[in-house]
Amino acid sequence: MSRPPTAFGYLALGEELRPLHPGPWIPYLLMEGRLNAADLDPTGAMDPADLSHCYGCGADNPIGLHLKKSYVGGRSHIELDVKPEFNSYPGLMHGGLTCVLMDEVMYYAIARLGIEAVTTTMAVDYKAPALVGQHLVCEAWIRERQGRRIEVLATIAEAKSKRIIAEGRGSFLEIDLKRFMERWCSEGSQ
Repeated sequence: MSRPPTAFGYLALGEELRPLHPGPWIPYLLMEGRLNAADLDPTGAMDPADLSHCYGCGADNPIGLHLKKSYVGGRSHIELDVKPEFNSYPGLMHGGLTCVLMDEVMYYAIARLGIEAVTTTMAVDYKAPALVGQHLVCEAWIRERQGRRIEVLATIAEAKSKRIIAEGRGSFLEIDLKRFMERWCSEGSQ
């Protein structure tokens, strides 16, 4: 199969390219036995790992952000109200929190497919400051997949004006989470 000039808008599954829009490949993956229906939540998303203590989305993390994900138009979607405790300079959200939002929303674009992955690189282009009191909308989508490497794009915008606060690009590597944790957790404890 020949690839289009750009892989934008397509998800590569092995050698096969499938269009990227709200979950149309899920039935195919189910039929092919590459996906288990019991693992899908009502939104069509999958969470292969226990993320209950994740700083970004973990419900059981007492100091976490407790971000809630959803999927809108084939994109992962997270919203956040900018609170004073997110400050860097007075009235401005800390840039590191922008990176946390980007990493979370990009991860969920991939996790929807039941893929366990880790961030290998991330770049954020700051376009405008996020201000205390603003309501932010973060979205991400898969740009391309080549083997185990998955490229994801993301935006953060102010909800009312639609002004772009930041744009991001991330590279993720598909992993076997159990093996990954066994290797790195055992090395880290020595």
